[in-house]
Amino acid sequence: MNLRTINSNVARWLCPTEKDKAEITHQISERLRYNRQLLKRSGTVWDDEAQAQKIAQSRRQRLKFWLNQRLISAEKRRVEPTAKWVYGADLFKIIESLSPTLEALGVIAIPLVLFLSTQSYQRRLLQHQAVTGYFDQLSTILLDVEGDLDDLQNQKLQTLTIATTLTLLRDPNLDGYHKGQVIQFLSQMNLVNRGDCSELPKLDDVTPILSLKHANLSYADLSLTNLNYANLSYADLSYAHFGGVRLCFANLGGSNLRGADLEFTNLNDAFLDHVDLRHAYVKYSNLRDASLEVADLRYANLSDTDLRNASFNSADLRNTNLSYADLSQANLRHANIARANLHRANLSFADLRNSQNLTQSQLENADLCETQLPETINLNPDRDC
Repeated sequence: MNLRTINSNVARWLCPTEKDKAEITHQISERLRYNRQLLKRSGTVWDDEAQAQKIAQSRRQRLKFWLNQRLISAEKRRVEPTAKWVYGADLFKIIESLSPTLEALGVIAIPLVLFLSTQSYQRRLLQHQAVTGYFDQLSTILLDVEGDLDDLQNQKLQTLTIATTLTLLRDPNLDGYHKGQVIQFLSQMNLVNRGDCSELPKLDDVTPILSLKHANLSYADLSLTNLNYANLSYADLSYAHFGGVRLCFANLGGSNLRGADLEFTNLNDAFLDHVDLRHAYVKYSNLRDASLEVADLRYANLSDTDLRNASFNSADLRNTNLSYADLSQANLRHANIARANLHRANLSFADLRNSQNLTQSQLENADLCETQLPETINLNPDRDC
């Protein structure tokens, strides 16, 4: 389902026409019946119909219902299986069939297994309840707001929403899956992103409604999320999964991306100054026109990456894998390139003047054409033109 479809569905549920009201009531009733059977809850079809009519009459209840459906499948997939195993496993019958030695070990292990399983179940339940409560609070704010959330008269509500979001993301019980679920929802509602990568050149004075500055998104699964123009400066994004994320023109200055998986990520014209990208996997990504000045990229993998016209001024590129990367017109002045892998890297028109610890052996298989080399390198800068 694309963003346009999601926005259309939200608008239809918030402001239904007379023709839509009966259909929405029927959909709510069917969903209530399905959820009741899925979660094995008591009730009848008539109960579902009566509750559906009450929900359909209230604009706020309709929005809450729409939000909560996004969590029902997660509850069934991630919470119910653990609970079913904990309360349904016939452990003692299994132990009776074991040898005396294994039986003794099994009896000793039972309390530990039950404790760990219960702890896991309780943690999943807490995560589910935290996200559900956040969605309920957010829906109340969105329904109470007049105009856009970033309008001047709604500044207090905007601040409250940002604070609530950052507090939720700092919850130590929240895992990467649920963090990603929150960000994906905010993205689908166009609250943390603006524009599209195809809108070139960069739009001036474009900022998202909600800022994610200093957000704790470590280990978050953000795959395929639209975060164009997002403000993720100084955010903790260590070991996060970004597969296919759109971060065009995003601000990630000072953020922690250590060990993050950024494969196939679009970071065109993104601001990445002073970021920590140590051991990050950035293969096949687009960082064209991106700024990575004073960034720490030690041991990062940027092979086969589009780095055209990117700025690495004073960046730490020691032991970085830049093989087959397109670094044409890139700025590598004052960068530390010690032991970096430049095999088959395209350095046409690149500026490597005053770069540190670069050796001629590193450039043996690189493509040079009108390349500006350090004075210590005795190679033809037009060797491969």
